[in-house]
Amino acid sequence: MNGYPPRPPTLIAGTTNYRWSFLWDLPPIDGDEVPVRVRATDAAGNISLPTAWISTTVDTVFPVVTSTQPITTVFVSDYLAGSVEGTPVISGTVSDGYGVAAVQVEVFAPNGTSVVQSAQVVSNTWQFIPVLEEAVLGNFRLQVLVEDRAGNVTVGEAYELQVIERPLSTLQATNDGPTALGATTTLTASLATGSNVTYAWSLGDGTTATGATVSHTYPAVGIYTAIVTATNSVGTVSTTTTVVVDEAIAGLQLANDGPIPLGDSMTLNATITAGSNVTYAWSLGDGTTATGATVSHTYPAVGTYTVIVTATNSVGTVVRTMLVTIDPVADLRLSKAVQGTAIGGEQFAYVLTVTNDGPSPQPA
Repeated sequence: MNGYPPRPPTLIAGTTNYRWSFLWDLPPIDGDEVPVRVRATDAAGNISLPTAWISTTVDTVFPVVTSTQPITTVFVSDYLAGSVEGTPVISGTVSDGYGVAAVQVEVFAPNGTSVVQSAQVVSNTWQFIPVLEEAVLGNFRLQVLVEDRAGNVTVGEAYELQVIERPLSTLQATNDGPTALGATTTLTASLATGSNVTYAWSLGDGTTATGATVSHTYPAVGIYTAIVTATNSVGTVSTTTTVVVDEAIAGLQLANDGPIPLGDSMTLNATITAGSNVTYAWSLGDGTTATGATVSHTYPAVGTYTVIVTATNSVGTVVRTMLVTIDPVADLRLSKAVQGTAIGGEQFAYVLTVTNDGPSPQPA
């Protein structure tokens, strides 16, 4: 190696041959190609012909790295695998004449474990976004490591990073009710922000449950207030959701006291065999409406009317129809006449005559 005298060679004896090696004391060389050839001299002073020149890359210069820490505290949820919210916690520059192979950061967790993760390198700049585990919180130590293509490793700065939970905010609770008695209600809790969250439910009927989503069958008709409490290491928030449980409507039947003559009031009734909190809406067939299980109505004209009743509660609707009949009023006339004259205790004839000019009543 021209210009760089070697140290004395190290000879390793064999049966018929010797193996040898040389070490050079070199000045800083940063990835240069250095030509080398070898010749040997025996004890008698005989000198061999030199070998052919060979080239080798010499790199005795370690990479140079600078770094800064723009963020000292982060929310763990921003740095979980797959997150797109995390921003770099360390960034800087790096240079090496032979080329940088990798910029890495060894992440030391509070629980004593460590993992080496790669930084992103673009040209001579780099940045590091750690990938964290959700269950590990506290003070982390980040050690910067840079390796060049020759394997020279520079140990850069070490930084402290505090990893905390994101505070809880905007807790919402919903359910898929109203629910029919005997059916299952699904209740769900959600947060706008928060990590490592546990959910505890008080379902309003004396039972409890845990989890962001729970299913429950309520024992009776009623209105229940379910309370959910969300908790993590930095806080607790609570909210409520109202669950309505009704019995499904069954056995809707209609009746009326007709037929009735025109001008009379008709009474109409709706009954059910099952159902809770039921409302009744009537369409009486003549353009008028009414509400309630029992209604009274005077129809304006003779005829047959189709009545529609809709029974409704929070879990369903049932519709039934019936016909009502309004008959005409009989056109009756009454006349009277006295035949003869009665004197003293004599009898006489008093005649009443009834006539009907209207239609004859029809048998039911």
